[in-house]
Amino acid sequence: MFSVRNAALWMLVAAAGTAEAVTPGDQAGAEQLAVAGVSSLELCQEKNPTWGLTLEGMLSDPSFNDERKAEFRKVSSDPHYKGDIAAMRAFYLDPGIVDTLPRMCAGIRKMDKSAQQ
Repeated sequence: MFSVRNAALWMLVAAAGTAEAVTPGDQAGAEQLAVAGVSSLELCQEKNPTWGLTLEGMLSDPSFNDERKAEFRKVSSDPHYKGDIAAMRAFYLDPGIVDTLPRMCAGIRKMDKSAQQ
């Protein structure tokens, strides 16, 4: 059965593991992926401040193409997306999802080349 929780978990995995899950030209999907990625990065930065995770470090992963990098930067810096990011963060902190944060953060840390140095 497909549920909102399953959809959010898919976005979480997509944001943390592969940035190629959204097809080119799918602007709404690209924005959702960027919101999921930025919100998960923010949570991981808060939970693991000594790791030194950064957006640019995460975007250094070769799975991010230039368009995807631009979308993540836009979502991260544009105040228009703050509400969407806050809602996704709250969703990730839901008791049924919060247990996935350590794995998600470990995946982001692997992507963030600057956090590995």
